[in-house]
Amino acid sequence: MVGAAHEHDVALHGAWGTGRNPGAVIVECRDEDFLPALFAKLAQGDPARVVVERRPKAGVAPLRLFQPVHRVFNVVLAEAHCETFGEPRLDPAKIESAGMVVRRVSVDKKGRRTHEGWLATSHGAAAWQPLTAAEQKRDPDPARRALLRLTNNPELDAEELRLQPEPAEHFASMFPAPPALTVKLGRTLLHGVLPVTSSARSGADPEPAEFDRTQWVSHLCRFLRAGTNVAPIGFPGGKITAASMDVPLAMPDDDTSTPPISPLEGLNAARFVLLLRQLVQEFRILRPPEVNAAGAVIAELNKITLTLSGGGTAKAGNYARKAGAVLFEDDAGAPYFDDGSLPFEIAAPTGWPALDEKAAGSLVDALIVLSNKVREAIVAPAGSHGRFDEPGAHYYVRAFVRVKCADGCPPRIVWSEPGEDFEIAEWFASGPQPPPVVVLPDPFDKNFLKAAKPGVTFSIPPSLANFLNQDPKKILSGGATKGGGIGIGFLCGFSIPIITICAIIVLSIILSLLNFIFHWIPFVKVCIPIPKPR
Repeated sequence: MVGAAHEHDVALHGAWGTGRNPGAVIVECRDEDFLPALFAKLAQGDPARVVVERRPKAGVAPLRLFQPVHRVFNVVLAEAHCETFGEPRLDPAKIESAGMVVRRVSVDKKGRRTHEGWLATSHGAAAWQPLTAAEQKRDPDPARRALLRLTNNPELDAEELRLQPEPAEHFASMFPAPPALTVKLGRTLLHGVLPVTSSARSGADPEPAEFDRTQWVSHLCRFLRAGTNVAPIGFPGGKITAASMDVPLAMPDDDTSTPPISPLEGLNAARFVLLLRQLVQEFRILRPPEVNAAGAVIAELNKITLTLSGGGTAKAGNYARKAGAVLFEDDAGAPYFDDGSLPFEIAAPTGWPALDEKAAGSLVDALIVLSNKVREAIVAPAGSHGRFDEPGAHYYVRAFVRVKCADGCPPRIVWSEPGEDFEIAEWFASGPQPPPVVVLPDPFDKNFLKAAKPGVTFSIPPSLANFLNQDPKKILSGGATKGGGIGIGFLCGFSIPIITICAIIVLSIILSLLNFIFHWIPFVKVCIPIPKPR
């Protein structure tokens, strides 16, 4: 960077670089108080050796960085010096501020690299966006950038820029090392903690889901697809009730209370329950994320007329909401009935008419739109992807320093070269640190049991308390009733250590059972015997 004639140019590069890359250096810290520990190591011995020893290990490029959840912190080191004879260190007093940016990079088949920055505008939107060569060296803060001269009128230029705000690039701050360390090392050392996790999510529109339409349609209930034959449906008693979710395929031979149901009618009844389950649970027609999308599905279904047992007809869309509420709703105020109530049963349909290709195609189109709305509401409520969510993505860090200028001129920004590419280990990856040890008490120690006190207290509402006070056998068998009766709540205290022991016992039992399927005991549970005195 060329400054005024009486000022030296300034260079910024990795501190004690290994020669692989002139960019900022990343060191891995595993100490609890990691910055003081790192400074002490740099001051005590050979700094270059410390940097090499603490460099993130990588069998092949790129580097692999762990997250704070692995009890690992990544520190970026850079040094600034004057580009003159002897390369003297830059006076820290001349540093106005410093920082780093993390950029994502992709390489095409021809080896061309695309650099992306995490950019945000004044409107709050943020996303990875491609950067040109000039944009890679501009100040990440738009307020510090030189005013673009569009006209010869500065006020008009400023107004024009306000109408089209430049995006800001997210950056993390860097700081000069303590003065005593700076003097001892004879270098102006800048350091900062590299961000490898973020709760930030893109404000851009989420990308549409990519799927195989044929495979997607095959997942739907048969009644929602094109067919050639009318499907006869038979429910016990000709009614749909909450018990219809377990509807039998056929009535017992000795049942004379209702007309007999053929196996085909019983099978189609189970298929109709599956249809309702998909509409209610997968497509959320009772509580849709978007009313218009759900309304389009109901409108397509309403083109189908159902004949009900005992006489009468109903539009399939309106009927599906009512029948779905009977099966899956428990709220008497469910808004799907004209009178505002929720009956315990409704007349069942006697059949489902066949759909031609055109009708089935229109219905599937409406279901796909509603499915995307459900996906957006569940998978990406704040936008599309998170900042560091893409598996296998490659990143690099680039440091910068703002150097004060004489005569009151604005600080000039100096960039380092891009650092080495790195990837971020998943949160569930095994980290380099040994796991923390949680000491549990001996549950057979009578002295412990005598001294054990509740570590947490729950305020239990009357309905839940009455439910829990029933015979446990009824709860396990599914015969328990809902809480009711006297409105008395409880305050229940629990011992956290004993609860933890119970959880370990239950977990061990479940792992042993699932081990027959997954064979994962050697990986998920490792027990090492440790002799202790009696």
